[in-house]
Amino acid sequence: MATAASASPAGTPGAKTAARAPRPSPTAFPRQPSSSSRGAPASAPGRLCASLHLGGATAIGNGSGIHVPPVIAPLALPKMASSRGTQKSILLFYCEEMRDLAEQVVARNDDIELRSVSWRILSNIPISRGGPSSLVIFDIHALQERFYFGDSVLPCFESGIPLLKSRLQELPDSQNITIAFPDDGAWKRFYKQLQHFPMVICNKVREGEQRIVRIKEGDPKGRHVVIVDDLVQSGGTLIECQKVLAAHGAAKVSAYATHGIFPNKSWEKFQPDNGEGPEHGLSHFWITDSCPLTVKAVQDRRPFEILSLAGSIASALQI
Repeated sequence: MATAASASPAGTPGAKTAARAPRPSPTAFPRQPSSSSRGAPASAPGRLCASLHLGGATAIGNGSGIHVPPVIAPLALPKMASSRGTQKSILLFYCEEMRDLAEQVVARNDDIELRSVSWRILSNIPISRGGPSSLVIFDIHALQERFYFGDSVLPCFESGIPLLKSRLQELPDSQNITIAFPDDGAWKRFYKQLQHFPMVICNKVREGEQRIVRIKEGDPKGRHVVIVDDLVQSGGTLIECQKVLAAHGAAKVSAYATHGIFPNKSWEKFQPDNGEGPEHGLSHFWITDSCPLTVKAVQDRRPFEILSLAGSIASALQI
């Protein structure tokens, strides 16, 4: 899933209303016809505008709705000190799929007012009154695209890992946690944020026509091992990683992914261990609410647990 937000001034005399649009990222902002932004609500002079929407590149159909590749981008500009009276200083636009998350963000920040809008308005992000529009992205999947944004966008890269770390501290066996990465790519993304934990690094090796997950480094024996990655789709690699960790003596296996995409209801593959051991399933599977259709599908279904990005997005609106 992806959420995105863009900030730009509205109705400000002398402000630039047109700017060279950023080169669209192939996975972040598909080019849309300019007419797609028609009907966007106007804001009062002096207020900042931000948008929260389901955005991304080519949509992935899963039979129950539309999911998109996981570039999470709640974006906003800092609130203005010149707000008058009871007028809110930030307008946060959201698409209908993101209503619940947007309402949670507003509950954490009294300066935000909500407006519903089509996500296509952000196909090209304009420059804002204060300069480049700030774009906050949670756990971008294609790391090379950190350098793709144009001059009118100021990207800020955040992560959902702090939410995971807070949750792990609440577990009764928090002193027995080991972090596992399903491949070198996941390790490169997250090891600096999790370096105080013991680590296991897995990788895929080819045996004949098969690709098999093996432990490259680390020892999971007797530990509660948490597999960490930025996104999960079919979940095949994660399940193979779970099996190899169980075979090497892990006491429990859990998983975390910032973006639970799960096309074609692939979340059904993941079952709880019910205290019978990691070879039977996962103790926990944490995902964020970056993909609202997934959240609705797995709500109250073990082993899934939702970690909300609302607080992190509300903080991003204060930058």
